[in-house]
Amino acid sequence: MILVKGFFRSTKNKIYLLIFAIIFIVILMLLNFSKFFNYLLNDLYIENSNVLLIASNDYKKKLEKYKSIEEVSNVVLFERGENSKIISQQGYVLSKDGVVVDSYQNQEGTPLYWDDIIPAGFGNIFATKDEKNEIVGNDLLINMTDGLIYKEDIINSLIGEEISLKYNNQEYIFKISGVTKSISPGITISSSLFEELINKNINYGYIIKESKFEEAVKIEKDLKKGYKDDIIRVSNYECYSEETYKKIESYENTVSLIKVFVIFIIIIFLIIFFVCVSNLISDELKNLKYEILFGFSAFRVCFQLIFEEFLLIINSFILSILFSIIITYFINLHTEFSLNYLYIENIVSVFFMFILCAFFTSVLKLKNDDNYGYE
Repeated sequence: MILVKGFFRSTKNKIYLLIFAIIFIVILMLLNFSKFFNYLLNDLYIENSNVLLIASNDYKKKLEKYKSIEEVSNVVLFERGENSKIISQQGYVLSKDGVVVDSYQNQEGTPLYWDDIIPAGFGNIFATKDEKNEIVGNDLLINMTDGLIYKEDIINSLIGEEISLKYNNQEYIFKISGVTKSISPGITISSSLFEELINKNINYGYIIKESKFEEAVKIEKDLKKGYKDDIIRVSNYECYSEETYKKIESYENTVSLIKVFVIFIIIIFLIIFFVCVSNLISDELKNLKYEILFGFSAFRVCFQLIFEEFLLIINSFILSILFSIIITYFINLHTEFSLNYLYIENIVSVFFMFILCAFFTSVLKLKNDDNYGYE
């Protein structure tokens, strides 16, 4: 204990304590900013994407097993009608393997295309339920995505117009009653008609709301890989306005820049850390030579040295965490950032990275020192 107290009284060791603390603060703050922008990206992705699924069997119970899924909504799957004067097709229909299986020639002069209400790559119109019970009879709302905003005035001018859709080979004539904001294209129908039709679906349609974008991508891959025979089509549908797309691009560039900078800083700091630890060991070995002279084993001396070194790192790390919290507080107070105070995974990973670096540096340094009989 006396030696440990003496260790921290040393001016050089106080300087090492300060250097290590600064290293840890810079790395922790950079990782904090990286996490912050990643969360912003995730929020933008989630706010503007859904996983869309059409399957030949009921998948709702299987989907609800995924803990990251916030909501699974059933949809009624309509097909294009043949007697709509205000809408026509422009584009292609793809199979689940991405192969073009059908094409439709556009009729000039129609204000809407089927692509405006059918998700890209799908062949069905996704009809969601009116949860507010505001739609009556055969009225419908056009689900307007950010990609369809430029047609908002056109769609509003079509209120009262009729649109023909097919369901189980039966034609339904709907009247457009308005628009509603939506992530994915489609329509919203009355709750009574929805309940009437949902159990008559030949295939099952779902809109899946995820809490994490990477989990949405994972679910899409899992479904494609694990249930090939049942899945007709699954896709992580994304639709962004120009403003949102610019934000995403800006955040992605920022995250990439921070990652490069973090890697560069870590490499530089590891070199500095290596040099500091080597010098620290050399200085302490000079102080501990008297213990060797008094008959203490080289192993005991080396163990004490490594213990003191780790104690210095732990104290530096605790100091860096406290200062990181203070810095984060003032950043949140005086800027528009909303940084998290502590990311446990960042703290643990950085701590063990430098502990391992210190351990291997110590072992290498002591093995190369023949003055104290360490083998």
